[in-house]
Amino acid sequence: MDVRRTSLHAHAATVNRGGRSILRGASIELDPGEVVGGGGPIGAGKSTLIDVLSAGTAPDTGRVELDGRSLATYPDLERAQRIAVLPQTSSLAFPMQVLDVVLLGRLARSRGPVRDHDRVIAARSMDALDVLHLEARTYPTLSGGEKQRVQIARIMTQLGEDVSGCFVLFDEPIAGLDVAQQFRCLEVARALAEQGASVLVSLHDLNLAMVYTDRAILMNRGHIVADGSPGSALAPNNIETVFEVRAYRAELSPGVFHLVLQHSTLDDSEENSLSQEGRHD
Repeated sequence: MDVRRTSLHAHAATVNRGGRSILRGASIELDPGEVVGGGGPIGAGKSTLIDVLSAGTAPDTGRVELDGRSLATYPDLERAQRIAVLPQTSSLAFPMQVLDVVLLGRLARSRGPVRDHDRVIAARSMDALDVLHLEARTYPTLSGGEKQRVQIARIMTQLGEDVSGCFVLFDEPIAGLDVAQQFRCLEVARALAEQGASVLVSLHDLNLAMVYTDRAILMNRGHIVADGSPGSALAPNNIETVFEVRAYRAELSPGVFHLVLQHSTLDDSEENSLSQEGRHD
């Protein structure tokens, strides 16, 4: 596959629910080899955008194309071989073993009996997410963070060994994870991009988006209001407008910045103190 020509593209996609638009004319193109971070307040439309890009929801107006062809025309199996999605929540009440949950990802590749090759891919995926030691546990007995990492391993197993030209859509994948596991998850996202996949990851931690993404989008009230490098899309003025907070960019070391966010009701003395520490726009 020539990954240079592959893309997943939403064109002016709008989704209406309950008499209001929850996604408004959103246009975005995902290309191979990049991690795109999606930020914005709760209810900004991030999950809906991911749902539209994965064909979970058809836009009321606009369209979504995979390699220049309408996404809706792809058979389910073919689409699952190209696009893998991690929703915000993954409910599974059956007492399945963790290994079997991860192996569900292989249904996109093979509908026959589980092969040794499938088990090897599943084991590698679990090892990457530090859940290999949990393979014999039953899924409902896991903690929330462990379940999340198992689901990410399932996504990796779905994609298989060659992820070039594939699209990975993560909706808040680090929710419920401790700091070390958040880093591990985002390093997996980076590794997938380096292998030729395109990764869209919804994040609430804007500083992690600054570190781990190649590109960022900022959403508000169903609109994509900024799309560019993390430094430009997540500029303090954009963050202040979207989140209604005070935003400052502190330089920790040459070329390394950290976003400092403060409640918008800071008094003048507090603002002056922060400004003296250095505000970098």
